Amino acid sequence: MEPAKPGTRCVLPPDVMRQDHMRYLKSLRDEVVRDGRRESTAGVETRGIGSCGACHLHREQFCDRCHERAGVHSECFDCHVY
Repeated sequence: MEPAKPGTRCVLPPDVMRQDHMRYLKSLRDEVVRDGRRESTAGVETRGIGSCGACHLHREQFCDRCHERAGVHSECFDCHVY
């Protein structure tokens, strides 16, 4: 998996993101879409998929690689740009 850019930190610890990133992204979706909350998290990058792409530059080496191995289709990029 492609590591993040040096000097950056994720909004959650890497082991948590590996296991629970979909729950995290769904909770963010609910906050943004249903509650209208769009502020950043703890002064880090903007929340959501945009923040992933700011640190992990190549979606093919970051998201797609694991999703393909697990046989999971990510619907995120049907609408969102990485």
